[in-house]
Amino acid sequence: MNMLKKLMIALVCMTLTMSTACSDDSDKDNNASVNNSQNNANNANNDSDTGVNNNDEQDSGDEQDSGDEQDTGDEQDTGDEQDSGDEQDSGDETPEELTPTTFVERFLVMTAELNCKIAFQCPENSDPYTVSYLGRTGDEASCVANYQDIHGGQSNSAQLIEEAIAAGRASFDATQAAACLAQLESYEDRCMPWTTEIMRFCLEALVEPLQAPGEECVSSAECINGFCNTTQDDDTCYGVCEANDPLAGEGESCETLSCEDGLVCDYDNGEVCTKIVDVGAGEACDSMVHKCAPGLICDDNDVCNIPVYLDLGAECSDDSNCKAGLVCVGEITDDWQLEGTCQPVLQEGADCLFPMQCAIGLHCNATSIDEPGKCVALKAVGESCDNTSNPPVFCQDNLYCLEDDSTGESTCQKYEDDEEVCVIPED
Repeated sequence: MNMLKKLMIALVCMTLTMSTACSDDSDKDNNASVNNSQNNANNANNDSDTGVNNNDEQDSGDEQDSGDEQDTGDEQDTGDEQDSGDEQDSGDETPEELTPTTFVERFLVMTAELNCKIAFQCPENSDPYTVSYLGRTGDEASCVANYQDIHGGQSNSAQLIEEAIAAGRASFDATQAAACLAQLESYEDRCMPWTTEIMRFCLEALVEPLQAPGEECVSSAECINGFCNTTQDDDTCYGVCEANDPLAGEGESCETLSCEDGLVCDYDNGEVCTKIVDVGAGEACDSMVHKCAPGLICDDNDVCNIPVYLDLGAECSDDSNCKAGLVCVGEITDDWQLEGTCQPVLQEGADCLFPMQCAIGLHCNATSIDEPGKCVALKAVGESCDNTSNPPVFCQDNLYCLEDDSTGESTCQKYEDDEEVCVIPED
């Protein structure tokens, strides 16, 4: 029921390059999320609180997220926040024209255009997984057209925001929203990913929480420095704001507390909050504290390096990065390594070894790495599904596999709360 919270998380996560704004998890955790997305595990769970399908893997960009802080000068250096007039000059929305609905719609379109442009035109500013994942659409235009379907945008998100604003539980800053869109336009012009600071700036424009602890709420996005506790004895969809636990500062224990912004919990060195260290090419890196700058990846030797993207027909292996729209296609060797060449992303019916070889909307039904499967279409609403069969039959993104108690048959269905807007009754 926390749809507003879902939107806020979804908007952040859909940028792909902003995974640290979504989670403080390590790269290893992100890799686990990647594996889940490749198998469409989201179809097995319709109670996800993120509202973002698991293909958001996403958000994989931990390596380049680490460079966000070093790019913080964008706000001051470029004057983006003051340059909102640039966007107005180009005929886009002015603050007077923006509503939560128009802002969300424009935000999603521009986010799609930015991330697809980065993947296909300047992959050196992204990370290999993001390039590979968005590249499954085949080309930049298809990437933009399919972006919201890929990332699970909420159809009624703007309605929910406007209801919260009308009820006085949140506010919308149209001027800041216009500045946010101008920022995004500036980043697209430069083919550069957003920084964490700019993303937070945009989310603050979308919804400013106004509910204090003890006041009713629909989601945590409405609560001032707290969260919306919706665990209740009755069936009401709303909850009550509760204060967050205190945050741990630099050098303090994070065994039971979360760290303050800009800090991560260093589990390898006593579980204390530590500042993220930005490292450059050739320098040592890890999944938690020492993060590679944008355009660099932490390789298997724990060293930051510039990824090399290979052209059509180039020889590739497990560790190779083909350009967007291409995947490594070949055979598994006796020592369980993939050897092949970069080829166009595989279409329905093609032989495949793993999900990332297949185009968006398809799934590889191979059940073992040494025996090819086929790229098959994900199932639509009402079609039969089975997440536990061998091979499994998965639903399309934003759907889940629901078993009918009376017949025992499972079909793909929409998430019920995508059709609802929680309303707190007046006293």
